[in-house]
Amino acid sequence: MDGADRDEGLPPGADARLAAWVDAHLEEVAADVAAMLRIPSVRGEAEPDAPFGREVRRALDAFLERAHRDGFAVASVPGAAGHVEWGPEGAPIVGVLAHLDVVPAGEGWTRDPFGGAREGDRIYGRGAMDDKGPAVAAYWALKAVREIYGPGRRRVRLIVGGDEESGFECLHRYFAVHEMPELGFTPDASFPLVTAEKGIATLVIEARMDGAGPARLLSLAAGTRPNVVAARGEAVVEVPPAGREAALAALLGGEGPEGTHLSARPEGEDRVRVVAVGRAAHASLPEQGANAAARLLLALARLPGLGEGERAVLDHLGRSGADLTGGALGVAASDAESGPLTANLGTLSLEDGRLRAAFNLRYPVTSSLDELVARCRAALPAGATAAVEGGHAPLRADPRSEIVRTLERVFEAETGRPATHLAIGGGTYARELRQGVAFGPQWPEDEETAHAPDEYLSVGRLARMVAIYARAIAVLAGSAPLP
Repeated sequence: MDGADRDEGLPPGADARLAAWVDAHLEEVAADVAAMLRIPSVRGEAEPDAPFGREVRRALDAFLERAHRDGFAVASVPGAAGHVEWGPEGAPIVGVLAHLDVVPAGEGWTRDPFGGAREGDRIYGRGAMDDKGPAVAAYWALKAVREIYGPGRRRVRLIVGGDEESGFECLHRYFAVHEMPELGFTPDASFPLVTAEKGIATLVIEARMDGAGPARLLSLAAGTRPNVVAARGEAVVEVPPAGREAALAALLGGEGPEGTHLSARPEGEDRVRVVAVGRAAHASLPEQGANAAARLLLALARLPGLGEGERAVLDHLGRSGADLTGGALGVAASDAESGPLTANLGTLSLEDGRLRAAFNLRYPVTSSLDELVARCRAALPAGATAAVEGGHAPLRADPRSEIVRTLERVFEAETGRPATHLAIGGGTYARELRQGVAFGPQWPEDEETAHAPDEYLSVGRLARMVAIYARAIAVLAGSAPLP
């Protein structure tokens, strides 16, 4: 919908003063978003005082330095996380938690992923929606509260982290030295209100590629992160010269997930390079992508001359990568509260003859992870192993809690829409809070571009974000009455 809804008029419960303030500052907010998008804050090599890489440290420093210039109190756990604070000293804390790290750009962009380009109503760049744009919106919302409403009975802390996309180590470091907010929200999911988040697990399957047949797998790589649908995969196989044409025909002779494409070309007398291309998407919504890793594995499983054990592993992983329900992996599950499990084959690698496949599972809030892993292991081909390497338990917020009741009322007042409760497959900082939920920024009717190529933020939606977050902060802090 982009920014068209800016002209719909204010709902009866909206704060007209706040709307006018946002409109007067909107171009400044948009410029701040673009500036943050120009910092390529993908997790990198650890350095002193930069545990998640130099660019993540640069993004955190830039954010906190801006707040310091604007007169806010700031604090930092160098290179990991920090906060912007305003309100009565020593008072209980309302937390607003956002992150400044981003997933790698990946394939398929038609614009500079770290250019922050403005085209009409849209600002393009990795992190525009996840989560730099919302972080900047929350910052400007705090400025609006300071200028329009004044202090309340609680302090407000806007906490920004640098490792959300890789496992929340940033918050673990932060809360080791700073106190936990009494309650809070994160602008890192969907509107109206997310009260349930599926469990998340990175399930790694490994198997030996022993080269028992006349054909051998020499190299294999696909994907960038387990929590991103693999948009590209590439392998080199060795085949007997006399069997090269048959190998090419077999590799190219099958199909794979819709939206993927496969090519194969000879290299020298006895090698073939195989490339699969798909479309990236967030692992919580794998149906919006096209998994190139699955396409590559299914093609390799057809290669003549492979050992039968290798073929069984490649076929199992390929079918599991193509089946987004987890059925082929042996882990399909569903419940009424949060819906079905989703499975995303995010990365593939081959080192020293050992194949490694990382699946990102988003499992229902009532499921047992131990049971799912046991079922996965029971379905594996002989010789393959499965283990969990990181994840987060499900989140189930109390619908009667203060944070839920307050955000319901604020959303309905500022938008005129009902504040329905959502369950998502995404994982947010809300899981780290004693009383917390995710609140925006994605609207149900809008295109989802987080983790996808050409990620963008609508400036019209940015305006709505600032107003909604400012009203929420003001009410939670006690600076404004409950609508």
